[in-house]
Amino acid sequence: MFKKNGLLKSPDSKPKEKYLLLFAVAFIGMMISFIPSMIVNKGIFLYYGDFNSQQMMFYQHCHDAVRSGNMGWDWGTDLGSSFVGSYAFYLLGSPFFWLTTLFPSGAVPYLIPWLLALKTLSPQ
Repeated sequence: MFKKNGLLKSPDSKPKEKYLLLFAVAFIGMMISFIPSMIVNKGIFLYYGDFNSQQMMFYQHCHDAVRSGNMGWDWGTDLGSSFVGSYAFYLLGSPFFWLTTLFPSGAVPYLIPWLLALKTLSPQ
């Protein structure tokens, strides 16, 4: 039967359970596709482009600054600038970044493939 919004929905469907199943299958499939790269690179997922050479450095720098409480003026960014002004858009507004602050600094590169899969598959 069709509802007013035009979506086909059976009376016994449970969208939340179906979404969780779809999420689990997609997450596992994505991580399986990451595994060969992670094995070759000893647990680190190497992403194409400037991610590993530039963005991971900023990510690690932010992680260390937040964990140490140094979130004021930052001499390690652009020859000195506001930490919040520099990273608010890219990292400080991301719940995935804040999840990494629960882990030690050395674990961050190993968390990236798991967080990338969560970020890619999470509802927008």
